[in-house]
Amino acid sequence: MNRRTLLGGLFAAASVPALSACASGITSLDGQGSASGGGGSSKGGVTIGTANFTENQVLGYLYAAVLKAAGVKVTNGQLAIPQLFENMFPDWFAGVAFAAIGIGALVPAAIMSIAAANLFTRNIYKDFINPAATPRQETRVSKLVSLLVKVGALVFVLTMDKTVAINFQLLGGIWILQTFPSLVGGLFTRWFHRWALLGGWAVGMLYGTIAAYGVASPTQKHFGGSSKEIPGIGEIGYIGLTAFVLNVAVAVVLTFALRAFKAPEGVDETSPGDYTADAGDPGVQTELPPATAEASH
Repeated sequence: MNRRTLLGGLFAAASVPALSACASGITSLDGQGSASGGGGSSKGGVTIGTANFTENQVLGYLYAAVLKAAGVKVTNGQLAIPQLFENMFPDWFAGVAFAAIGIGALVPAAIMSIAAANLFTRNIYKDFINPAATPRQETRVSKLVSLLVKVGALVFVLTMDKTVAINFQLLGGIWILQTFPSLVGGLFTRWFHRWALLGGWAVGMLYGTIAAYGVASPTQKHFGGSSKEIPGIGEIGYIGLTAFVLNVAVAVVLTFALRAFKAPEGVDETSPGDYTADAGDPGVQTELPPATAEASH
C-alpha cells in the first residue's frame, strides 16, 4: 500500500462531519461493541474509540480500515490519527500535522471564549455591575473573562471523565435548539407572551435532558444516543426535535391562557427603527470614537 493511497483514505476518514464527536464508546471492525471503554481489542482487531452514534460508527469503520491496511497497532482509540501520522510520514510532516491538530482544537475554543466574554461584558457587566463602564474598562473585563473561560475549559478537560464531553455535546445540541422559539418569538414577533416563551423553554429543556439521560447504549447507561421513541406516536425520533415541538406547543397554549387571565405582558421599549438604525442616524448614540489612522497603531 503506497502513501498516496493511504493519504487518500486518511482524507476520506477526516471528511466525515462527525469527527469532533469521537470521545467515548467503541466501534470495531467486527461490529461488536465493548463496554470497557479502552482502546484495545481482546481479539487483536483494530479498535476505534467513538460515540455510539451512526455517523460516528461510519467514522470508526473508516479509521479502522485505514489503520489496518497500514499495519498500525493503536492502543488508544483517541490517538488513532496522530499515531498514523507518526508511524507513516516523515518527522517534519508529522510535526506539521500535530501542530494543525492543536490549532484546530484551539481556534474554536478561542472563538467561543471570546463570544462568552463579549456576552458577559455587554449583557451582565455593562447592564448590572457597572452601567457607567468606559470602552477601556469593557475591553479589560472582556479580556479577563475570556482568559477565565479558557482556563475553566482546560480544567474541565483535564479533570472530568472523558464520557462527560460527549454527554455535554449531546445535550448541547438539544439545549441550543430550545432557545430558537424564544429568540424568534421574542425578536421577530410580539405575539407570544413573555412568560409563555419562558415556560416553553423550560419544558423543552426538562424533557430533552430527561429523555437523553434515559437513553442507554452498550457502553454507558445514560446519554447513550440522541434518538428516542416519540411520546404518543411510537416512532423513533430526534430528542431535540421532540423537545422543540413541546416547547412551541407549550408557548402557544400558555400565551392564550395568560392573555385570558390578563397577565401583564411587559413593556416593549424597542421600535421598528431600532432594528434598522445605523451609526450616524439621528438619535443614534456612538459608543466608540471613530477610527483614525493614529488609533490603528
